[in-house]
Formats: sequence, structure tokens, C-alpha cells
Amino acid sequence: MGLSITKSLAAAAFAGTMALAFAGIARAADADVTVFDWSGYEAPDFHPDYVTKYGDSPTFTFFGDEDEAFEKLRSGFKTDLAHPCSQNVVKWREAGLLQPLDTSKIAGWNDLLPGIMAMKNLATGPDGTAWFMPWDWGNTLLTYNSDKVDEKDIQSLKVFADPKFKDRVSIGDNVDDAYALASLVIGLKDWTAMTDEQFKQASDFLRQVHKNVRLYWSDTTDIVQALSSGEIDLAWAWNDAAVQAAAAGAPIKSNRNTEEGLSTWVCGYVLLKNG
Repeated sequence: MGLSITKSLAAAAFAGTMALAFAGIARAADADVTVFDWSGYEAPDFHPDYVTKYGDSPTFTFFGDEDEAFEKLRSGFKTDLAHPCSQNVVKWREAGLLQPLDTSKIAGWNDLLPGIMAMKNLATGPDGTAWFMPWDWGNTLLTYNSDKVDEKDIQSLKVFADPKFKDRVSIGDNVDDAYALASLVIGLKDWTAMTDEQFKQASDFLRQVHKNVRLYWSDTTDIVQALSSGEIDLAWAWNDAAVQAAAAGAPIKSNRNTEEGLSTWVCGYVLLKNG
């Protein structure tokens, strides 16, 4: 899924637990550590203990979505750490991109949320080896301008394809968030388990949504600005977008109770094979 710094704000307590863990994975001074990440996660507030220990942040480079990151890494791009989401960890591991984590060096490892750590193939592989450090989690859900959108019109995620919202819609510019939305609409809770027929149904729905899209957002700054300025009225956005927009005085709300529900994601850090 596409992520940004503000996704972690939705799980501040969880992220705070991992402040030392970041330094624990890195195990080296700034000059030696590079992090391949979503734009925004480079903020020093997310790794204060690392800065305290080494005097500066690691070196960050950025990707727009995980397909881009995967292909770049497979083509030989060198980095020490990367920040994928849970559904990509097995793919990256099986492609030979990762090396196991030494969890004894990760402060707080045993304090991570049990429900997240119990997710299949998430933090550990089939042999119990740890490959992934969960770091942030949250939701992607229907978000709207309450001054312009009537609540009765947004009880289903199918509204994203309603012609009355032509040029008033925005969804994320990444495959994961888009197909999470589409899979919910067609009644599938786990989009990674799609059949070919379900993929066709989901893709057909997204083609209908595309007719209404004014812009595809790439990070939270994009969507918060678009919502707050009135450029768009309806978005499939991370849970913090409504919080940020409302805090700035914009009439932006989220609907967590649509007929189809919402999407939940977990993302974190991995150690690259040659890191």
C-alpha cells in the first residue's frame, strides 16, 4: 500500500515503542545507513533515539509504491532498510531480497501488538525466522467534505463510481489501495486472494471510478490539500487525512461504517540482503 509519515500518526503509541528499534535494526552510523522509504517517513520525529546516538538521521531515498520499489531493488538498487507493507513481505523474501532480522538488537520487539504479530507470514517466516518489523498500521476509508456531501449518499463504497461525483473524487495512486477498495466493493475481504474473475470485476469497478477521478493522490499532503481546498469532495484516503484537514478547520470527515467496511494495513521495516 501507499504510505506516508502521517499514517504513523494514527498509531503514534505503536510507533513510539519502535523509536529505539529503528536504531537497533540500523546498527551503524548515519554515513553507513540508507533507508528506502515512502516520502515523509524521513522526519526525525520518527527516529529520535537514532539521531541522539549518531548525531544525524540516516540517508533516505524514496519510492512511490511498492511495485516500483520491488522492481528497483531487483534491478540492483542498493539500500540497507526498506519499508514495505505486510502483503509484500513474502514476495520480497521469496525473491531473495531480504535477510533475517536479529530481534535481540531490536528494542521493544517483545512489546509489539500481539494481534499484529500473529498475522500469517507477517513478522516471521514459516520457520519462525523474523523478516519484518511491523512499525505502523491504520486504515484506508471513505473520506468526504461534509458541507458538500450528504451522509445518505455515502453509505456504500460504490459511491466512488456514482456519476453524480464526476470530477469530485480522488483515490490513491497505488495498486494496493485501489484494489483494496475494489475488492471490498465486490465482497472480497482479502484482495490478495483474488481469483481471475474477481480481479476482472474489481478492475471493471476501478474503470468506472476512474471516470469520476479528478486527481490521484500520492501522499497525505496531496489529499489533505485537495479536500481542504474544496478541489475534491470524496476520497479513498488514509485515516489521518480527515484528522489533519479537520484540525485545520476544513469540514472533512470519514465514514467508518459503509456497507462494505474499510481497509486495514500494516507496514514496517525489512533488512535488505546486501544491507
